[in-house]
Amino acid sequence: MHYLSVAVAEASRSDQFPDRLGNTDRSMYPHDAYRCAGDDQWIAIAVRDDADWRKLVAEIGTAELSALHDAGVAERRTAAAIIDAQISQWTAPMNALDLEARLQRVGIPAHAVANTLIVKEDAQLAQREHFVRTTHTQLGEVYVEGVGFCFSDMQPHVGKIPSLGGDTEWVMREILGKR
Repeated sequence: MHYLSVAVAEASRSDQFPDRLGNTDRSMYPHDAYRCAGDDQWIAIAVRDDADWRKLVAEIGTAELSALHDAGVAERRTAAAIIDAQISQWTAPMNALDLEARLQRVGIPAHAVANTLIVKEDAQLAQREHFVRTTHTQLGEVYVEGVGFCFSDMQPHVGKIPSLGGDTEWVMREILGKR
């Protein structure tokens, strides 16, 4: 519901129910995920404004997009089929992580869509010590998500990692068995 709050508010004040947006955004365009080279590799690109758009057009460099160089968001939406096709053709042969770095260098919000391989190597998550190495009774050494927040006087700690069904007997006897 958190991510649907605007849609719920709109629906509650009118007879109109908003359409699903998927990866799109009401105020930004293009704003979507595009396939990259490799098995199920994608990059999310969010063009916030006309300046981002001109940077993206310059990076891609096709005649079709150059013709839309000065297009505002409304005009870009009208040309969505052309724009999405051009971006898709451009991203398809590229490595998502390399493209992420390239677009971020020029100030375009972009990020490789995170799967377990990408998340494991994410520099920001590593710097924030998001994943913590610990021991699981059945799996041995594993990485798990850490606490997720940190205060100045706090020492984050990940406790015992439960095994599937490991507390079933205790729950059945001590919690469910009591009246």
